[in-house]
Amino acid sequence: MWLAKVDGLKSLSIGSDALISALTTCITSSKTIYEIGIQFTDTAAPVKKRDNERTTQNKRKDGNRIGKKPAQAWMTPLCEALVQRGKQLMELRDVSASVHDADTTEVAATTLVDEAEDAAETSGFHSLVLRLNNLSLGDEDMTVLAEAISQMKTGIEELTLFENSITAAGASTLLKAFSPGSLISTLNLEGNEIGPGCGKELHSFLSLPTQLKTFIIARNPIGDYGVKQLCEGLSKNTVPLIEDLDVRRTNMGSNGIKALSNMLAENATIKYLDISENDLKSDAFEAMGETLKKNSTLLQLNMQNLDCGPDGIDHLVDGLKSKSCPLEHLYFDSNNLGNSASAKILSCATSNFTIGIAENSITGEEPFLQIMQQKILSSEVTEVYLLGEPWF
Repeated sequence: MWLAKVDGLKSLSIGSDALISALTTCITSSKTIYEIGIQFTDTAAPVKKRDNERTTQNKRKDGNRIGKKPAQAWMTPLCEALVQRGKQLMELRDVSASVHDADTTEVAATTLVDEAEDAAETSGFHSLVLRLNNLSLGDEDMTVLAEAISQMKTGIEELTLFENSITAAGASTLLKAFSPGSLISTLNLEGNEIGPGCGKELHSFLSLPTQLKTFIIARNPIGDYGVKQLCEGLSKNTVPLIEDLDVRRTNMGSNGIKALSNMLAENATIKYLDISENDLKSDAFEAMGETLKKNSTLLQLNMQNLDCGPDGIDHLVDGLKSKSCPLEHLYFDSNNLGNSASAKILSCATSNFTIGIAENSITGEEPFLQIMQQKILSSEVTEVYLLGEPWF
């Protein structure tokens, strides 16, 4: 593969499994290629039903899944190439295998990360960004991939598995493959079929000292149990780096939002949080209101499409108006607030604070209109986006 011999190429994506051999050659031979993408247009997964509805057709009447789907034929050669790349990196780092023992200390894990970054600088070999989206990948594929990751140790920096068919079993296998000191900075599992059965593994993974900064598990029905385990894992992590957490449409309810609020009250790293499209009512307002009084780092909060109505909005407003509130962006669209509750949210707007409240059954009556005019005249509101509000 001539591309593997050309220095300077950083990204390579393929759209056919016929090109797997060429891709694997580049992974093992090119020092400069670090971003790998696979998306086969001829075998892409069909549009799936949302949330737990989409798993119904794959289960027997007794609730057991029909026989395991074998791993994709190209997954094994891909993972073999990943392992070889990982071994090349490890050889360059000359890291003792004892660092990877189960009793790895936080100091050893941090040392491994530093050595990995130093090796990448001096050798030219970089950890990989791997995007395997919309490929109908299932649990057996995760078994093959997890084995590769466990052998690579620190070889993958970003892993995106958007819109596949991974269940809790596959997610559990994958999460267990990461070890202390892993360079993984982004893990995106959005749009799979991951349920609460991987809760313990979520807890263990998120408590590890790694380089994880972005974790996306949106549009997976992990429920309150999964969210609670996720939060407890983050709280247990003594060297957390996570900045971006997306638990949108995860079937989270009252217990989940309470666990999230408790975690955020002590967390000092998360800057971006998305809890949109969950089954949350007034308890969400109360929980987030208390969080904003205690948290000092959260810059953006997405609470869209909760359809929760105006009940409990005062709790959130109190949090938004507290002197310690760090928020710069609040996206609060499509929550069926009405005029009065929308006016209360709008009253929190300042020149340094963006608020989205479109499609909230606002009719333009008082007190909303009066507060809008006041905010514009005081230059606290300088931009207005009109979406679904015909009263303007």
